[in-house]
Amino acid sequence: MKCLKIQWSKLTLIIIEIIVCYFFFYPFIKLIIYDLMLQCYDEMNKPLQQTQMVQEQLGFGLNGVGQGEKAIAVLETFIKDHDKDPETNSILGRVHKDLWQ
Repeated sequence: MKCLKIQWSKLTLIIIEIIVCYFFFYPFIKLIIYDLMLQCYDEMNKPLQQTQMVQEQLGFGLNGVGQGEKAIAVLETFIKDHDKDPETNSILGRVHKDLWQ
């Protein structure tokens, strides 16, 4: 039983280290991912750039790098030019919420 207790203790420490690393590195990883999203958008052809999913992810990525106003413009333009969609509206709501905070 003592051996099991020692192994459980080591596992607990490993889990705590993972959690601490996650919270420490998460902001940096998040910025890298959003930056990659925006780079991918720039490299896409125009028809693909105009699809709903890509426009939504563009708005999401712009918001992630702190360009909320630009994200709102992208999403509102898409909504104005196409049918309203719950997913697009929810991303737009998220951008507004992040700007408000």
